[in-house]
Amino acid sequence: MGKLTEKAKQIPAADAVGDQLAIEEQSGNLTLTALSPRIKTVEEALEFGQVDRTVWEVESYQITSWEVGMKVEAVVGNKKITRGAAVTPLWRIAIKLRRIVPKVIEDATTRFFARMREGLPKVKAKALPKISGHHLAELSIYDHHFGKLAWAPETGNNYDLSIAERLYANAVDDLLAYWNGVDIERYIFPVGHDLLHIDSQSNATTAGTPQDVDGRFAKIIECAFESVSQAVEKIAERSHVEVIHVPGNHDWQTSWWLVKCIAERYRGHKRVTVDYSPRDRKYRRHGVNLFCYTHGDKIKKLDRYLAAIASEQPEAFAQCTNKQLRLGHYHRKGATHTVGQNHVGDLEVNYMPSMCGTDKWHHEQGYVSGRRAAEVWLWHRERGYVGHFSATARLG
Repeated sequence: MGKLTEKAKQIPAADAVGDQLAIEEQSGNLTLTALSPRIKTVEEALEFGQVDRTVWEVESYQITSWEVGMKVEAVVGNKKITRGAAVTPLWRIAIKLRRIVPKVIEDATTRFFARMREGLPKVKAKALPKISGHHLAELSIYDHHFGKLAWAPETGNNYDLSIAERLYANAVDDLLAYWNGVDIERYIFPVGHDLLHIDSQSNATTAGTPQDVDGRFAKIIECAFESVSQAVEKIAERSHVEVIHVPGNHDWQTSWWLVKCIAERYRGHKRVTVDYSPRDRKYRRHGVNLFCYTHGDKIKKLDRYLAAIASEQPEAFAQCTNKQLRLGHYHRKGATHTVGQNHVGDLEVNYMPSMCGTDKWHHEQGYVSGRRAAEVWLWHRERGYVGHFSATARLG
């Protein structure tokens, strides 16, 4: 017998045990038996048997093992020679499985999906149509307080002129994106509501209350003016926009002059109109909808608003079935209140949220607002309220 060379290969004898599998199904149960020198666990046996675990579950199992002798052979040249014997462990795994899903349901489901795959027509994707109709949208970015200063170690949040500018621009982009695909007849864009934090170079409000301020007075006004102008430009690319000045308690004079400058900047623009009249309450009507815009710092009792609106807008008040009071001032999203005794006189009151941070005084007093956000509302000329979206304040 010649010697084994480096090219000699060891091969199992002809009677060596390989992987063996037996599967028997009876009365809704399955018995799987695996015999193998390499399959040693239940999971390996189930995988080897290609058992569908969504149909079957293991009820019981038994694992046994023993050693068997095997001839070791080699090939030298063209001859097969026996080199001796080897002891190999052999594993037997017997598993009993029961159905999770009854066979009749499994067969019916399989046939159903097969028919679906055969019969489904090929559909070419189509562009979604625009939602047409007489819609009005309100872009509500309230109480932004350009120029406010807040320091996180002191108040829990940072807020300054740069942050205010970025939040404002991002909110405009987010809110306008929500109504893509909707045919909007016009936007109402209330500006004011304490757009600026101060009303004079003395860093105080209209009433003279000192404030924590970031930036010089002129710089604050310039930043706010450019932010509002950019917002108007973006809205006007989509539809007509009506800018309405709503005076606040921090910036009555400054915000009025700012909106008047907006009016001069867009004088003659076909899609931009501006209302900077000095009235504290501004009204707009859109079909069945009547809107009253005011800051909310002066009248505290809601029933007084109801009386004021009925007196100042008697015809619209009688004809409109949906009457809305839009308030700011409190820097939080307030619950909707209904004021009135009958359907004709009902007035819905909504407090709009703010994105500005909390300064030191408000933090000390516990006036900490909830989620910082801006909103956009959609109204139909005949059907009234359609829906609204909220854009959470974001810097990135």
